[in-house]
Amino acid sequence: MDIFGIRFKATFGFRPSRVWGMFDHEQELVNATLTGCADSFRIWAEEESAMLKTKPSKGKTLKETRKNLQAHAQSLRDTAQLLRTRKDQFWRAHNLASNRGYQVLEKYTDYLPAKVH
Repeated sequence: MDIFGIRFKATFGFRPSRVWGMFDHEQELVNATLTGCADSFRIWAEEESAMLKTKPSKGKTLKETRKNLQAHAQSLRDTAQLLRTRKDQFWRAHNLASNRGYQVLEKYTDYLPAKVH
């Protein structure tokens, strides 16, 4: 199996089949994986958005306020990194599926339920 096939199996949990009739079932598995990746991407995007709207608490002293600012900044960096990771995971999976001939939707929000986005 080539590196592409190894990545595909690691991402989707199966090797693409050449057996007639299996493609529809495999498409369902691809869709389920992409939906999960898109939902994780959405969750972290919402978390980052919420964090950007909040202000760190003001401390009783300048030192405490500085500590709160540093902690908030670190939380923002950590959340931004997790968001980038989830975004990359979605688009890597999307591209793997597309390159193997599976039908993929254009945007990550296309994989989310209508009430979410």
